[in-house]
Amino acid sequence: MKRLDNILGLALEKLKPLYIVASEDRYILSEFKDKFVENYVDENIRDFNYTYLEDSEDFPVLLKNRANTPPVMSGKRFILARTSGYFTEKQEKDELIVSLFKNYPGTTITVILVDGKLKNTLKTVKAAAEIGEIIEISAPRFAELDKWIAAEFQKRGKKIDQMSVKFLEEMFSNNLQRLESEIEKISIYNYDKDIIDINSIISIVSRDRLYEDSLGF
Repeated sequence: MKRLDNILGLALEKLKPLYIVASEDRYILSEFKDKFVENYVDENIRDFNYTYLEDSEDFPVLLKNRANTPPVMSGKRFILARTSGYFTEKQEKDELIVSLFKNYPGTTITVILVDGKLKNTLKTVKAAAEIGEIIEISAPRFAELDKWIAAEFQKRGKKIDQMSVKFLEEMFSNNLQRLESEIEKISIYNYDKDIIDINSIISIVSRDRLYEDSLGF
């Protein structure tokens, strides 16, 4: 997580031309995508100089074509792409991606989000490492997860004690998407409280768990 924060803290001119960010936690990738766009892609250039690509049969062709398209009235073009097949296993059209990376345009910044575990022996991964940065991220655990939960409450103007943090971890492990949803719910229900304690959480979580059990979840 810290490596992603380090990227988001860079000035635009310090960004590398290519980032491959891989994780088995979809929440991490989605959150990084949103933050990267917010940080670096001005709204007034998004119509012409920003492309978001999702997995498809034509993924390599589209990626190569978009990357080689010059920016319009701007110094940079941005591409955010998401895939689960490429970079995790060998694909028929890998050579198109390798060719792009070996002749990469200086006017494009690309972030490729990979759902899954990278296969580092692939030519695509090796070619990406030569021009950019490869990052593999797991959901936080232990002390790092403690800090993440506390930070999520802090974003909402709340503080949380350590007992409550541990209770949430016991209930939802390090499932960040579920944790974020529960933290949002807890903060809304306790809008008039600055400090969230265990009693503030149990009443809400227990009620929801009873409801889920009644539906057979």
